[in-house]
Amino acid sequence: MNEATGWAGYGYCASHSRFYWGLKLYLVCTPSWMPILWALADPKIGEREVLASMLEVEADMVTEHDGILLISDKGSAGRAFETLLEEHGITLLRPSARTRRPATANRCSRRCGN
Repeated sequence: MNEATGWAGYGYCASHSRFYWGLKLYLVCTPSWMPILWALADPKIGEREVLASMLEVEADMVTEHDGILLISDKGSAGRAFETLLEEHGITLLRPSARTRRPATANRCSRRCGN
């Protein structure tokens, strides 16, 4: 019997448009791509929850380093998550979800010929 049977789960990969069975690998790396934190998690668990658990488990490593900058995607948006990072002294850099124009404005400009 496979050892991952109790840990793995079904997830969906949007870039490949298909479901899969397994685990997701989460890495926190330095700018030179050296992993400093890692975790394997069920694909149904959100990125913020996984990172919060990683910070809880490795709290000593986080407190040893000052001025940590975490660069992430829009999936890290959330007031509670940002507050948690601030408590650990981590600065979050992520794209703003508000920078996109509404889809209706795009459709109108194409339809109107502007």
